[in-house]
Amino acid sequence: MSGAPLRWLQSYLTDRRHYVKLGRHCSSAVQCSAGVPQGSVLGPILFAAYISPVGQFNTSHGVEHHQYADDTQLFLAMRASTIRAGLSTLEACTLDVKRWFAENDLLLKADKSEVMMIGTSAHLRATSTVNTVSVADANLTLSSKLKSLGVILDSKLSFDAHVAMVSQELKWKIMFSCTIRTYKNG
Repeated sequence: MSGAPLRWLQSYLTDRRHYVKLGRHCSSAVQCSAGVPQGSVLGPILFAAYISPVGQFNTSHGVEHHQYADDTQLFLAMRASTIRAGLSTLEACTLDVKRWFAENDLLLKADKSEVMMIGTSAHLRATSTVNTVSVADANLTLSSKLKSLGVILDSKLSFDAHVAMVSQELKWKIMFSCTIRTYKNG
């Protein structure tokens, strides 16, 4: 990138000042030396470009990943016989990512992460002795289900929990619709 597009991007990211507004009250403005304006159109793509090197750490450890905005999901295929080695690989990978974050003025909140093992009933029984996983120096308890981009996944990928959640939401929407119809006709 060069010329006018580079100058435009530089002007967008430099000499910015921020303040906090709460009701009618405003803090004094301070110089902002890093980051992009919150809620900006370019924010997500610039953030993705900034953290793109993280993918190289994952790949170098043999860990698959998916990034969406500021969320990163790691995937590691393991057999019951190699679970300890796989968990060590995951720990080393996340420590490298945490180190890179720290060196680049970002904070990895490992304690806000979730971990889940996915497999057949036999595979899950064979790994039942694993209750916690170390992620970037945080010991996380295994989850039996988690939400990813609005879909609830469970350890057997049965989608039972997701179907139950959608059914519950539909039940409330139908009840609400009936209430509105009764009110309009009443």
